[in-house]
Amino acid sequence: MEDGSRTPVLDSGPATPINYNNPSVWSTLRRRCTGISCPPALGKCCTGAAAAPRTVAQSCSTFYKVLAENFGVRMLVFIVSIYCGLKGVCNQYISLGMFPYFHERGVVGARYQQLSIVVWTPWSLKAIMGAMSDAFPLGGYAKRYWMVLYTILGTLGFACLAFFDLGKDWASLAALLFLLPSMQVAACDILLEGKYAELMVTKSATGASLVTHVWLCFYIGHLIATSNIGPLADHVEARYIFYIAVPFAVQPLVFLLKGYMPEPRVKAVCNLESAKANRRVFIVAFAMGALAVSTSLVNLLTTDPVILPMYSALI
Repeated sequence: MEDGSRTPVLDSGPATPINYNNPSVWSTLRRRCTGISCPPALGKCCTGAAAAPRTVAQSCSTFYKVLAENFGVRMLVFIVSIYCGLKGVCNQYISLGMFPYFHERGVVGARYQQLSIVVWTPWSLKAIMGAMSDAFPLGGYAKRYWMVLYTILGTLGFACLAFFDLGKDWASLAALLFLLPSMQVAACDILLEGKYAELMVTKSATGASLVTHVWLCFYIGHLIATSNIGPLADHVEARYIFYIAVPFAVQPLVFLLKGYMPEPRVKAVCNLESAKANRRVFIVAFAMGALAVSTSLVNLLTTDPVILPMYSALI
């Protein structure tokens, strides 16, 4: 291989698994690396400045130093905001808080399942959300202000669920309020996903590490919400759970308005070039979206045991 991409090996024999946690392996690598221009993925092993990670703290420190150098601290913080605070915590509050909320209001069985379909409809609209943000930038940015808009709607949904005690007769309205934060999570997920995927292409040597950071944030948020929502549902009225969800839902606004979302400003108010170039993809996305919305409306507006099977057979 050419200089700059040559990777040192321990021996010239058959390939064997290398234990990079073994200090002697790193010592050998440094000796063999002398005089070779190593790729960025190997860091400073050639100079001997970097030793093998010996503790979890050292390993994590090295991991995040490399990520910060490649993607920037602001991007890493924004990922924590979206994937820990929003997709990790808020999505669990929707998923686990919805059942006790409706159960207290006597909405169970088939009707609860119908309303659940309504709540999760935005996840079938992610393709449309991504297409709309690219075709119609807001405020000069393709993603930033769309995320601001969805964040405001999601926060409003959680706030209404927390502050207003809706009875059984208002179950359909409650489902629409749950739909708002569900839309926020789905939209912010797909928009940020598109951005970090784009960055991964430009930093292919460390791109996979960014995905590790994303999923670590998600599972930490997931654990935070799961650990407290059960005890809360057992001891307080279910709607009070969403008081806790409100700050988690609104916090992305701080980072969005401060420009933590790394994207260039565009001049076009309406950019249909991407839609024309990917016409078939857009057609499929809007067809899926139309079916998802129609299914949601049917489940929201009727409980007729004849209409539902007929509609299901039709689509």
